[in-house]
Amino acid sequence: MIHVNFSIRFLVKALKSDPNKSFLYLRLSLKKEKKEIALKIQVNPELWNQQQQCMDGKSESSKVINDELEMIKTRLRKIYNDLRFQNGDVKMDEVLNGYLGKNRLHGKHTLLEIFDIHNKRAAALEGKGYAHNTVVRFNTTRDHVANFLKVTYKQNDIDLSKLNFQFIEEVHNYFVVSKKCCHNTSVKYIRIIKKIVKLAIQYEWLDKDPFINFKQSLDEVHRGHLLDGELDLLEELILVKYKDQRVRDLFIFCCYTGLSYCDAASLKQDQIVVYPDGELWVNLNRKKTGGKSSFPLLDKAKAILDKYKNDPECDVKGTLLPFVSNARMNTTLKVLAKMAGINKNITTHQGRHTFATTITMSNGVPIETISKMLSHKSIKTTQLYSKVLDLKVGHDMRILKEKLNKKKIN
Repeated sequence: MIHVNFSIRFLVKALKSDPNKSFLYLRLSLKKEKKEIALKIQVNPELWNQQQQCMDGKSESSKVINDELEMIKTRLRKIYNDLRFQNGDVKMDEVLNGYLGKNRLHGKHTLLEIFDIHNKRAAALEGKGYAHNTVVRFNTTRDHVANFLKVTYKQNDIDLSKLNFQFIEEVHNYFVVSKKCCHNTSVKYIRIIKKIVKLAIQYEWLDKDPFINFKQSLDEVHRGHLLDGELDLLEELILVKYKDQRVRDLFIFCCYTGLSYCDAASLKQDQIVVYPDGELWVNLNRKKTGGKSSFPLLDKAKAILDKYKNDPECDVKGTLLPFVSNARMNTTLKVLAKMAGINKNITTHQGRHTFATTITMSNGVPIETISKMLSHKSIKTTQLYSKVLDLKVGHDMRILKEKLNKKKIN
């Protein structure tokens, strides 16, 4: 809690040497003492709201300035409260020295400062541009970077101006060696840091990109899926427990629709539409990417929806399928695979892969159609599935042989 005798205010002043230029000043009041400090933040005085202590308007520059002012206030309040807790009586010079020691008032900015600005905005856009797991990943990366700075540099933050190629290499080494992340996971963390640094460059807080000579690419990952026979084994498995049945049904539904776990588990009635051809179609925006996904329901997927049409749990949650947590799904799927005699480590996402390979691609559905149904932004993503299908190669070559044989006969 801030003491009544301590206040933080901002005001705008025009330069005496150039009245056309105005800058923000910080005014601190502690007991009867007052101090004013130039922040070197140039503003348009017509957009400054003195009563609200912020910039009006929705422009990017106004947002940046308002975010920075919030950072300044947060830092000063923490310094004041820490001093008050330690000493009881707080002096103005102590507050100023503590704050100026962070270099925040000399035009410098830090890595965690820009991280916090980015993550705050990402959290505000959750569900409107960012999936929940993406926001969590941003915050996790920020925590890893903060810990890296403490372990490697023995400090709580670092000036953006000190970022260089060596720093990036050290962060990458930290993920691989200290955190024991696999190659692809470490690359994904580094890509988030690169995104944060890019934002700092856009704000003109950093002149040179430290990533300019740092190159890392993701290793190709084998996309596991179930073959026809394995899918049959799982479908025909006799299950007594209702909990096992709903896990199997939700997974099979993903296999015959290509929906991800989160999209299938949250599927609602208004996302099932009768098209002019009389067929039932799924019509939704994917939670992960926001991309539109539309496709007709196959009979086996319809049968599963019919099974849970009057399920009380579904009625309560307003979904078409019973909810099972992703962790519980993966745990139970491993047990079901063993029961069915399937020697594979099945996960929820393999349902989507099975749809792309065994259900569609193996049966001659064009890759362009599969890409649209899966809502892939690039057909290159869909082409990754074709690399694991020897069956598809054999199918295409048989068609070619038939055409060549017909040509010889004619």
